[in-house]
Amino acid sequence: MDWKYTAERLLFIIILSLVLILPISGSVVDPTDQLEGIRAFSRIYEFDYVSWTVSAVGRKLVQSSLQIYRYLSPADKKSLVLDYLALRNQTSLFEGQLTQLISNPNQENGVELEKNIREELDQNRARRTSLAPYVEQVLQDQVNSALVELDISLGGQLVPPVLYKSEPDSYALIVSPRDEIRQAA
Repeated sequence: MDWKYTAERLLFIIILSLVLILPISGSVVDPTDQLEGIRAFSRIYEFDYVSWTVSAVGRKLVQSSLQIYRYLSPADKKSLVLDYLALRNQTSLFEGQLTQLISNPNQENGVELEKNIREELDQNRARRTSLAPYVEQVLQDQVNSALVELDISLGGQLVPPVLYKSEPDSYALIVSPRDEIRQAA
């Protein structure tokens, strides 16, 4: 009778082990695969959804506890969003000027002009980054209010609430053979 209990227990452990171990697959990287060769260099720049989500939730908890949008008048909210959008446009213009400057080898005072444009670009990016959390809160509040007014809420409360996060521009790595164009990573 004791051996029956031991056999059942052993069988249970074996089945449980198989159920837990079999779904685990190996993460073997084939170094001869072209895509894996490219990813070896670009892996540190790839989008990590889990860390982005955790970071966004933490940031939103801090922002929602401050509730900056409650202290601004409608005119201030509008001004804040328009200033942010103007900074975004200015940044795009500076990036275009920088691209034109770098692509023209015959430009006089190219190094000095490039330095000035890069300084302006860095200042705009820093200002835009500092304004982004406040603009995010204002836009979230406006969209949430509009959805509540449209009666797309449960008792006046949106579940889940609208969360807006502005991200820096992303650039995809395009790797192309001579006869076709495709996004590799």
